[in-house]
Amino acid sequence: MLSRQKSKLEFAQEYTGSAKNVITSVLLGKADAGATFATELEKESSDVRHQIRTILVTPKIAPHPLSAHPRIALPLREALRTAVLALASTADGARLLQSVRLATPIAADYKRDYQALEEFDVKVLSNWGK
Repeated sequence: MLSRQKSKLEFAQEYTGSAKNVITSVLLGKADAGATFATELEKESSDVRHQIRTILVTPKIAPHPLSAHPRIALPLREALRTAVLALASTADGARLLQSVRLATPIAADYKRDYQALEEFDVKVLSNWGK
């Protein structure tokens, strides 16, 4: 996606539904390349990982934000943030959060975590609204 905007690289994209499907499509030759998170590839067997060659690594972004709609009152949003961070500080809470991929939650900071994403036209990259 970044290549399309930065270097005008042309390609056809197809949503396969999951990282596993992306990897399988490439291994079966149904796709010349695919995009997925490095952490998803790391979950695969060493045999699978040895058949895949990384050709582009994108800048890291903050994963899995826990978000609240602005119509939710600020005190309630703050209470939720405080509760999630407190939950993560206990062993049982950390295990619970690990199961939903929030193993080490931190308070988000827009400038640090998301502002860089403003340079990308999400509608063009994702066929949003088509």
